[in-house]
Amino acid sequence: IFNINDYAEYYTSLQRIYYYSIKNILNSTNDIIFILFMIQVIQSEKDENEKISELYGELYKSSEELKVINIQLQDYARKSQEAAKIKERNRLAREIHDTIGHTLTGIAIGLEACIELSEFNISKMKIQMLKISELARKGLLDVRRSMNELRPDALERFSLIEAISKLSEDINECTNTKVEIQITGQAPKMGADEEETVYRIVQEGITNAVRHGAASEIIVALEFAENKLQIKIMDDGIGVGEIKEGFGLRHVEERVEMLGGKVHFWGVPSEGFIISAYLPIRRKIKND
Repeated sequence: IFNINDYAEYYTSLQRIYYYSIKNILNSTNDIIFILFMIQVIQSEKDENEKISELYGELYKSSEELKVINIQLQDYARKSQEAAKIKERNRLAREIHDTIGHTLTGIAIGLEACIELSEFNISKMKIQMLKISELARKGLLDVRRSMNELRPDALERFSLIEAISKLSEDINECTNTKVEIQITGQAPKMGADEEETVYRIVQEGITNAVRHGAASEIIVALEFAENKLQIKIMDDGIGVGEIKEGFGLRHVEERVEMLGGKVHFWGVPSEGFIISAYLPIRRKIKND
């Protein structure tokens, strides 16, 4: 194997000069290309390092922001949990008030009637006492049910209209107050929350009319129309000049507002009291 420079010895001096010049130029060009390549590699590494530094800075910033967000989320979760506890506590109190209040009102008024009957008709008083006893047992079962599921026992066993009719029958049988149910239109299939709200409105209206209004007659009117229900509860009790909303009426408002409805109360002294409520009924989608 011969060195390429050995071949140059066969050329003239001028030719060798050209040859070596070209060779040196090529070698220099190769060195320059190599240097440029290394510069490019170094610059790429530098740019990559700068990008990594920027990403690290952004990651660190995001990490700090996530810490702040995490603290905010923990605070929000704690507040949400407290709000849920208060909401559930209020709901439980509302259910107990509705159930026990209605039952005790019927029992109290029924016992007053028994006291009057005891003076002239013992046999009728015994029948009245049996009805009161039955009402007390129903109330106890409803309270136990409320502790477990918070849904009126009557709605578990009957339809909405049947449950309201049973509610009025209990008052008619155990007290001297007469409750009349008036239904207009066809009752549609309603959601559980909607049925419960309607039932509780009627229950609260009847209970208040008997307990506070000393009413002898109560009219419960339910008017069903397309996707809406109008409820009106009227009594001939002592009425009221200035309405002071107690626990029951406040929660009637809360129930109705939760469903997007409206409720109004008004009364006139010696002329009775009226509860008027409007409820939108959610449209049920039937499956094919």
